[in-house]
Amino acid sequence: MKLKWDNSFEIGHENIDNQHKELMDRINYFFDSIDSGTGKEEVLRTLDFLEIYTNKHFYDEEEIQRNYNYPKYKEQCIQHQVFRNQLQDIRYMCDKYGVTGAITNYMQQKIVDFWEYHIKNLDKDLGQYLKAKNKMECIEI
Repeated sequence: MKLKWDNSFEIGHENIDNQHKELMDRINYFFDSIDSGTGKEEVLRTLDFLEIYTNKHFYDEEEIQRNYNYPKYKEQCIQHQVFRNQLQDIRYMCDKYGVTGAITNYMQQKIVDFWEYHIKNLDKDLGQYLKAKNKMECIEI
């Protein structure tokens, strides 16, 4: 199970779209590391990177939302925290039980479900809001 970038994920904001592409690449690398049996250390290193990059992405996205007074900012923040919590749960399970088949299936399902829903719904809405806001700003000038 992997995330595959296509036009349905584009929100129309170049920086956010590029970060989403990078996140998908890194998530898929994470899945590949698990599937290839590279070992717990490699899986945890990839998880480290994923946590750092995700936090940067969420920070950037939330800053844009604050700057444009996005009305669903709080909902986005809650969803971002949900994903952070999922990554913490995954780390805990890997530390406690190792990188088992059941844990990897859980991880893959949770991660793919989150990103597909988050981008195609919440971030798409943000993209539409930003487009409308930019059009209104252009008219006002």
